[in-house]
Formats: sequence, structure tokens, C-alpha cells
Amino acid sequence: MNQKYELLEDETKEMDERLLYRIRAVRDVVLASGSVVKAGTKGGFIEKPSNLAQEGKCWVGDNACVYGEAQVYDDALVLGSAMVCDRAKVYGMAMIRDKAKVQDDAMVYGGAEVFVSAQIYGYAMVFDDAWVEGSARVCALARVHERAWVEGDAFISGRADVHGDAKVEGKARIYKKADVYDDVVVSGSAKVHGKAVVRGEAEVHGSADVFGSATIHGDADISQGKVFGDADMH
Repeated sequence: MNQKYELLEDETKEMDERLLYRIRAVRDVVLASGSVVKAGTKGGFIEKPSNLAQEGKCWVGDNACVYGEAQVYDDALVLGSAMVCDRAKVYGMAMIRDKAKVQDDAMVYGGAEVFVSAQIYGYAMVFDDAWVEGSARVCALARVHERAWVEGDAFISGRADVHGDAKVEGKARIYKKADVYDDVVVSGSAKVHGKAVVRGEAEVHGSADVFGSATIHGDADISQGKVFGDADMH
């Protein structure tokens, strides 16, 4: 194995009662973007070698921290003041940056990005080219993938599936077994839950509450009230 970094025993920090060590490149590391971490450059902090693979183009930089049984591998990057901990996995060409946090058994992979102060936890998965940013949270068994974008204070939980080119923003809540996809926008304080489906170019916003087995599709615009049962609106 061609080692690419070493642990610096004289530069440490404690996180959750664990001792982390700053890393330093022992050779030039070419990242997936083509930029180079030069030999001698200091990176972020890890608890142990299993947190960051010596193979691939992965790197932990700045003051980012990876610890517990968490793993960063392939060409993934963890930068800024981001944290990856517990049993979380970040791989592929995923990027975690700023003050974002990935924890528990969550996985972020593919070309996904999690940034600002977003949190991914539980058994949640963010993958493909999805973005999660702002103060958004994705948790439980929820999935955000394809080219979906979750931002603001949005909350995705349960077994919710947000995909396609869907955008969830503001204080919107998507949970239980809701399925949101295509070019949908869910925003404001809207809620989509139960087994509801929102697809097409529909917009659900304001104080709208969509649940049960309701389907919202086409170019429907729902801004208030409750849509539930087997309702079909387009």
C-alpha cells in the first residue's frame, strides 16, 4: 500500500471523548478535481487509520473531523469544519463541507454534496448528484438522490424518497413513505407524508398538508388546506 498520510501525535483534539489526530500528506495526493494536496500539507483530524483510506483520492482537509467507526474512501472529500462520525460512510466522489455533519449509520456517496450546516443521520442515504444544504436534515430511512436538492430548514425523514429534480426548501417536511420526484417544488411550511406522491411539475407550498394516498401531479399548485385519502389533483 502506498501510504499517503500520517498521523501527527503532537496535534490532537478531543471530540465526544475521543482523541483525534491531525493528518499530514507524506506524498502528493491528486484529488478527483485535479487539484493536488502537496506532500507535507496538513489536513483535518481523524481518530484512526480506518477512518480515511490510504487508497484512492479521498482526503480530510481543513479542520474537518472523522472518528468512531466512520469511513471515508474512494474519491470522497470532507472539508471545512465538517464532521463524519459513528458508523457513517462517505465514498464515491461525495463531498461533505462547511459545518455539515454525517453520523449514525448514514451514507453519502456518488457525486452527492452536503454542506453549510446540514445534517444526515439515522440510516439516511444521500447519493447520485443530490445536494443537501442550509440547516436541512435528512434522517431515519429517508433517501435523497438523483438530482434532488434539499435546503433551508427542510426535514426529510421516515422512509421518504426525494429524487428526480425535486426541490425541498423552506421549512417543508417530507416524511413517512412520501414520494416526491420529477420537477416538484415543496416549500414554505408544507408537509407531504403518509403514502402521498407528488410528481410532475407540481408545487406544494404555504401551509399545505398532503397525506394519505393522495397524488399531486401535472402542474398542480397547492398552497393551503389538506389533501388526503385517495385524492388526485393535477
